[in-house]
Amino acid sequence: MKTRSELCSIVVALFLLPFTCATASADMAQGIETQITTDESDQGSTQIYGDKIVYEDLRNGNYDIYMYDISTSTETRITTNESAQSGPVIYGNRIVWYDARNGNGDIYMYDLSTSTETPVITDKSEQGGSFIYEDRIVYQDSRNGNLDIYMYNISTKVETQITTNKADQWDPVIYGDWIVWTDSRNGNYDTYMYDLSTKKETKISNESRVVNLGRSNIYADRVVWTGADSTGLIDIYMYNITTSEEIRITTGNYGSGWSPNIYGDRIVWMDGRNGNQDIYMYDLSTKKETQITTNESFQGWPAMYGGRIVWSDNRNGNSDIYMFTLDSGELKPPEIEGTQTQITTNNSSQSSPDIYGERIVWQDDRNGYYDAYVYEPNWDIYMYDLSTSTESQVTSNESNQSGPAIYEDKIVWTDDRNGNYDVYMYNISTFTETQITTNESNQSMPAIYGDRIVWTDDRNGNQDIYMYDLSTSTETQITTNESNKRGPAIYGDRIVWTDERNRYEEDYIVNIYMYNLSTSTETHIAGDGGFREYGPVIYGDRVVYMSEGAGDFVWTYDLSTSELTFIDFDAWSPDIYGNRIVWMSGMLISDVYMYDFSTSRKIQITSDDTVHKGAPAIYGNRIVWEDDRNENTDIYMFTLASAELTPLERTKALRNYVENTYECHVGTEKALNELLGTAECFYEMSEDAKAVSMIKSFIHLVEKMKVCKQISASEADYMVKEANGIID
Repeated sequence: MKTRSELCSIVVALFLLPFTCATASADMAQGIETQITTDESDQGSTQIYGDKIVYEDLRNGNYDIYMYDISTSTETRITTNESAQSGPVIYGNRIVWYDARNGNGDIYMYDLSTSTETPVITDKSEQGGSFIYEDRIVYQDSRNGNLDIYMYNISTKVETQITTNKADQWDPVIYGDWIVWTDSRNGNYDTYMYDLSTKKETKISNESRVVNLGRSNIYADRVVWTGADSTGLIDIYMYNITTSEEIRITTGNYGSGWSPNIYGDRIVWMDGRNGNQDIYMYDLSTKKETQITTNESFQGWPAMYGGRIVWSDNRNGNSDIYMFTLDSGELKPPEIEGTQTQITTNNSSQSSPDIYGERIVWQDDRNGYYDAYVYEPNWDIYMYDLSTSTESQVTSNESNQSGPAIYEDKIVWTDDRNGNYDVYMYNISTFTETQITTNESNQSMPAIYGDRIVWTDDRNGNQDIYMYDLSTSTETQITTNESNKRGPAIYGDRIVWTDERNRYEEDYIVNIYMYNLSTSTETHIAGDGGFREYGPVIYGDRVVYMSEGAGDFVWTYDLSTSELTFIDFDAWSPDIYGNRIVWMSGMLISDVYMYDFSTSRKIQITSDDTVHKGAPAIYGNRIVWEDDRNENTDIYMFTLASAELTPLERTKALRNYVENTYECHVGTEKALNELLGTAECFYEMSEDAKAVSMIKSFIHLVEKMKVCKQISASEADYMVKEANGIID
């Protein structure tokens, strides 16, 4: 069994190997280096996820776990127990580490969303080397008299032994269904992998002998490790799970190439070719090697997320945490599979699209005209039906209709036919147009959900939020504060808007507020008087909005956990559906981006940097936006490839819909959630047949509740459609 001191001895021995210069020099990286920690004690064992860096810290006389938030520039102490906590890893809101408080090594976890610490594994044997991905924690465990790999599922609270060989297995990592570790069963060190979906174990290091310095690492279907060839030359190796191919990344820098980490197409590692340890990077897409650090002191143990690289650095006489942010020109998120479609072809302007189901609506200027050589725009509302591939004109009045929104078979918009702005509605099923507001002041920016329409209203000398309920034909004033409110959005019983009530005399400060119709309560959601927050949209428990201060940012606020999540910078015009957020990003020429909470991935949807895109909207797996590539503004659509969502991810999305979207008897909601929750567990354990059985039971219950009128027909049909899609 390898003890901590024995592993450290191996590290020291490798650092004392003679160095030789590289045969080829690497390019220097373009970007910004930042010192993260400044305390004079030692910080190390760094990991990064999104904007959060975690590390072990010796400032309190023992190792504690600390976290640094890049978005807020704040450091937080995570553990306070006087024993040693070390080796932190992070995924999402969960931090996991090795903990010695019980007299042996245990695995503990801290949830940032709930501020709670939880013992995960406290067996009397030694556990350590933990790693986390989604709901799964993997670790090494000595309970059987040797080191084995175990896995713990946070959702099901089930522990599973992965390896049973009597030799030692340690330093596991996990990505998706693949667990990778270092293994000594063959008398030397090898890299092994276990596939949870097939329950198959595979030795993946073939040509190289694994050097036990820094754990292997995995991202998608690529595994990297430190290996040595038959002559003893130490290099970085990679294995592609899909192609079963082993690739040598570095080429013979004796004594260099240790502790690799991988994210996307980039591999980073610590390298001794210059007589000290530096951080290097290799880009698989460009086959280009880059030197990240040049300081003559020690830099090692790198980790990477997106365009950020973090490492331990001794330049100040102690170990600090440093970060390098690659130039934005090198930071392209992964491309996504799907199909892009041009929806409009008329050479006039089409803009402000919205989508629901198979229908896309927008405002269209094709009926504008010239009067005495002066162009007079005439905006109308148009619709495209994807199921029939037909375009239709919704409004024909000679005034302007703009800013459409659609829900089921109802379209609402702003209309100036009466000499002021009013809200109008068109029912696609009955072919009827209805004037919703009749007050002579201005009503604009309507949004619709179910039978409720909300808008911005000027009738009180300031801008307020009003609502009209189609089922009761009643109009309600939502806000009464004398400040200006605008741009409302609605989901279920919740209405959100931009509010100026906290603005200073000279500063244009606005915040986000919410009103809950079921409780008749108003809540200040976001903003502390320091920034301008605006443009909120809402889906389920998530409110997405922009802030403007030193730049434009997109944020998500979770109503259930009160957690604020930074999404992107230089970003605006967000929209949300389910677990996906879309927005615009870019300085001069903007592109459409998407973030998926279920996979924690930021993905670029459009990539043409010569044309402007704007006003994205999302529904299901379709994203629409306005696009000026044809010298006028057209509506385009991107359909995400169905393979992008796994059955597990789609089940989670449907469960989120059940929990947050519609109102029904509490017993019905609980029963539906239990069926979907059980299906999730079966999918996680790769028992697909049992998961499908649960989904079928879910469909049966939904259809039964539809007959009993416990669930509306439209909601039931939607849930059945989504459930059948999971099964398919």
